[in-house]
Amino acid sequence: MVRMKLSLMQAKIGEKIRVIFWLVSILPFLVSVFIISKYHTYLKIGKAEIIFFLALAAVFILNGFFILIKLRRRILKVMRDIIQGVNRLGSQDLQHEFRIEGDDELSELGASLNRLIERLRQTKTLDKSALGKNVSRRFILGFTQVCSLLLGEHKEKVVPAVLKELMTDGDIEIAHFLKADKQGFIEERSRNKMGEVILGVDVLPSEKLFGYLSTLSVPLKIDDQKSTGEDIIPLFKEKFKMANLLLQPVLLNQETVAILVVGNNQAGFVWDEQDILWLQSQASLLAMAFCYYNLQQQLKKLEIRDSATGLYNETFILSRLQEEIKRAIISQRQCGLIFLDVDNFEKIRSRCDSENIKSILRKIGILLSDSVGEIDCVGRLGDDEFVIILPEKNKRKTLDIAEQIRKKIEFAFSEEPDAFLRLTISGGISENPVDGVTAEELLSKAKRLLAEAKAEGKNKIKF
Repeated sequence: MVRMKLSLMQAKIGEKIRVIFWLVSILPFLVSVFIISKYHTYLKIGKAEIIFFLALAAVFILNGFFILIKLRRRILKVMRDIIQGVNRLGSQDLQHEFRIEGDDELSELGASLNRLIERLRQTKTLDKSALGKNVSRRFILGFTQVCSLLLGEHKEKVVPAVLKELMTDGDIEIAHFLKADKQGFIEERSRNKMGEVILGVDVLPSEKLFGYLSTLSVPLKIDDQKSTGEDIIPLFKEKFKMANLLLQPVLLNQETVAILVVGNNQAGFVWDEQDILWLQSQASLLAMAFCYYNLQQQLKKLEIRDSATGLYNETFILSRLQEEIKRAIISQRQCGLIFLDVDNFEKIRSRCDSENIKSILRKIGILLSDSVGEIDCVGRLGDDEFVIILPEKNKRKTLDIAEQIRKKIEFAFSEEPDAFLRLTISGGISENPVDGVTAEELLSKAKRLLAEAKAEGKNKIKF
């Protein structure tokens, strides 16, 4: 029996739920307590108001706690059910059915798995021939492969894997994957017997075929027996340069998110029921991948830490910067910002493997965190870009901290045996409200100064 460990992200789901709880209840409470304790005289807050605030905060935290328990139970139960179901499917037990209540990505993921199982049941009961058994075996292998790619964070390999599997059918000469977006149905991947190709078979909104594909909800079969829709058939044949075509929509939440197209130029060819079921099963695999990816993206939005360095990630740091700017304006105090970038990082990347790169980034993250105070905030924006938010620091104090960090990093890497690893950093600093009153304005000013520091020889801080 195949055993799979299901993890939607790099960290455990339970840990992410606890982070959400801290983020939406306890963390705002602690921030509020800090503000009141430091500025209660300025804000003229009496004992009665403080007691009322603490009571309200307690209610808020209790409410968050109950929400946490409910959310944790739902997600972990669903994940356990899916793991057990996938294991049973891997052992070819087709009697299992996923029962996931609700109207969200988790329930849609369960529905996609149920559709996959139903396709497999149909394929297995179609006939008892060697061909029928072969289709069932291939389906399970394809399902297992797609699950492995998704769980291994290799979602970009799912479509190529499906197209490659489709091309193992001797009757299929070409396979296309057209992804729906604002520009139409765009050819993202195509494959023939020789390998991957790009044929430019995009279907744009201005074309008659676009309207037809947008409303397609069932397989479209074009071969010698096709008699309906005679006006649209020549357009499809001209677009894909094939005499026989089979088109299958990839549906997610009743919406067409992509189209799978296979075809050949065989004379007198007719698509049979097994061809249709086979293409439908592959479309169901892709629908499951889309659903999984959407759920993964929503969970990423709830994360606040960068997995490589342990620093705050881009989403959190930008939100925090805007909050600190608003707080600075209310209290009429400054807020400093440091934008740092590793010098010659591309050269380092080209000569180091991924583990060494991660080790370097972690070391930089530790040095940055150790260089600031408790109320300051350090985050990673890009590959080698870091941001430090310094509440209540003016430009002079911000510059002093930035220079200390620059020297500390230069010294920390100065004894590396390889010269290219003796890295340095450059940076730009900005201050609210002198350089801007929004996160975008402060970042823009700091980035411009960073570019100047790079142009002047690097290993510099500009202000």
